[in-house]
Amino acid sequence: MRFTPVAVLLIAVAVPARDRPKFAGPTETGFLLPNGWHLTPVGRHAVTTDLPLNILPLKDGKHALVATSGYNRHELLLIDLTGEPKVISSDTVRQSWYGLAVDTAEATVWWSGGGAMRLHTFGLKDGKLAPHEPARPGAEEGDPGGQEGGQGRPGQTVPERPVLRRGSQGPLLVVDQHRRVVGH
Repeated sequence: MRFTPVAVLLIAVAVPARDRPKFAGPTETGFLLPNGWHLTPVGRHAVTTDLPLNILPLKDGKHALVATSGYNRHELLLIDLTGEPKVISSDTVRQSWYGLAVDTAEATVWWSGGGAMRLHTFGLKDGKLAPHEPARPGAEEGDPGGQEGGQGRPGQTVPERPVLRRGSQGPLLVVDQHRRVVGH
């Protein structure tokens, strides 16, 4: 079969033109990624800084702790999930990473200090976060904490051996509930 120039022209007109090239960023229905994938949001959203590495829902089902550890501020956020999600308390640290744990009473929060070789410790009471002195590895039992070592605060209850990584290459920090110390 032979195509004449008129037939080729008719076929070219019948084929719809492609859309203009699209660039990564917000769209009317979601967000276009650089690789061409399109994300469509689902549910309700709370605004955080970049790279939320850990989300820990609390027992009441109305609150969650969110730890962000990206390029911008490293924040620990307490988010109220009733109604439109909103940050009701927050604290910022210089360096953090993935590890996040709470005690059984949900009164104390531990957050990995990443390469800083720290264990950030926060109190959680009446919907507010309050920083405590950071625990450091190598503390002796009875050490009041916050100096050369320590378990955060004397008499503080710790969860059953949570493991918090020090950065991507350092040793693991383990909270020992029975000896009440943080160690390698």
